[in-house]
Amino acid sequence: MNIFFKDLSKATTFFLFFPVMLFAQNNNIPAAIDSNLIPLKSVEVSNDASDLKPLKAKIEDKRIFLMGEATHGTHEFFTTKQRLVQLLVTELNYKVFVIEADMAGAEYMNDYIGSGKGTAKNALEKMAIGVWMNRDFINLIEWMKSYNEDKKEEDKIKFFGCDMQFAVNNGKILLDGIIKLAEPISEKAKLGLEVLTKYNYGKIENSELPNLAKLEAELKNAVIEEKDPNLLAKYQRYIKGILQTLEYSKAKYLYDKDVIRDKSMAENVVWIYEQQGMSKMIVWAHNFHVSKDFTMNKNLPMGYYISSKFPKETYVMGFTFNSGSFRAFNTQTNKYGECIVTPVTNKNSVETFFSKCSAPNFILDFNSSKNNILINNFLNQQLYSRGIGGAYDPKKQLDGQGGAYQKLIKMYDGIIFINATTMTFPL
Repeated sequence: MNIFFKDLSKATTFFLFFPVMLFAQNNNIPAAIDSNLIPLKSVEVSNDASDLKPLKAKIEDKRIFLMGEATHGTHEFFTTKQRLVQLLVTELNYKVFVIEADMAGAEYMNDYIGSGKGTAKNALEKMAIGVWMNRDFINLIEWMKSYNEDKKEEDKIKFFGCDMQFAVNNGKILLDGIIKLAEPISEKAKLGLEVLTKYNYGKIENSELPNLAKLEAELKNAVIEEKDPNLLAKYQRYIKGILQTLEYSKAKYLYDKDVIRDKSMAENVVWIYEQQGMSKMIVWAHNFHVSKDFTMNKNLPMGYYISSKFPKETYVMGFTFNSGSFRAFNTQTNKYGECIVTPVTNKNSVETFFSKCSAPNFILDFNSSKNNILINNFLNQQLYSRGIGGAYDPKKQLDGQGGAYQKLIKMYDGIIFINATTMTFPL
């Protein structure tokens, strides 16, 4: 009994002391990050990339660079990403750009930056994702167009979309007869396709299901008549995109839609990568799409599939922020516009640690800094991090919660932190 109480006394002392150890360790984390971070001289578009050069050395062996964002409406995310795109294109020979946008619709943007065909605004509308319709993204597009002007075709930036929520573009291409099938789809299947081209997150009526089932059966066995191998591959992918949208539209719950969407986007990104001869590729999407592992909903994100297939070639960069404004749909006011968040106070949020660092805006590369035991422990803590999409819920997301609850090391290979932000402005 004496031995028991003696051991219990030691254990009690340890458990009383353990929270103090963790508290002291957590207080030292910002200083440890300070000694490993890459400070950003500017978060505005600049031709001076000297502050990004340390990152260049850490990613020069990568071929797929995924860039996230904690909101779709933050000015500084767009401008910092443009700085990264310029570095990747001009100094590391990245020539394929893929974004969370409609695949067939993005071809209009590829035509615009490649040959000046059409207008940027019309191409943005065809891409079918409204969050990209802002001044900052247009600045990036115009930079791409300017870059391409004096380049040979093989040296130009190619622009792609990987999303599949809607079938408005590829569905119309099939309906208009641009894609020629050995056996044209039946009238019932056409009715199903017409429903699908108008689908916009709405409910699919039960009366429409037989026509959609007919469309699915016929497209799965469709044979495209096309001699040009590049066009054939593209049209086959458009057909695949219609089938992806069909599966997505029939899913009853949002969780199931998320599962289908991320898996489909990953398939499309891999197809683009392989179709483009595995040229170096930039992928731009929300943090919760580019992440390498679960974030909040326990569905596997796009980045999981890509990094699993190409583990040595992929680098995932997350983006987060502390406070400021951004543009989103406010679920409390039911209005789309400026949303404002105060500095994070939640002690279990990564932003609380980052905001205590000496540099207000910085890059932290995990691979080179995780040798520091404090940083390694921090990266392996299950913590909250901001994650606001096209909508913002003030009740759940004001203080850093309602986003990801995951170890940073499992989600990203590096992160960019911006202390104070402003919103994007729509066109």
